[in-house]
Amino acid sequence: MNFIEAIVSDIQSNDSITIVTFDFDNTHLRMMSLDLNTPIVIGSKVKLGIKASSIALAKDLSGVMSI
Repeated sequence: MNFIEAIVSDIQSNDSITIVTFDFDNTHLRMMSLDLNTPIVIGSKVKLGIKASSIALAKDLSGVMSI
């Protein structure tokens, strides 16, 4: 597992789904969570663990993506 340090730049919640946007080296990363138990606020510095088998990549994505 690899780790990177990023800053929380946006949080969107709808019912039980939360999408958190992180800024890392001028790149936006997004995480979708069904159960976000840890209190997190915009501007927080976080350490992200990245597991290669648990990510989806897209470039110039338009439309809907289903995972």
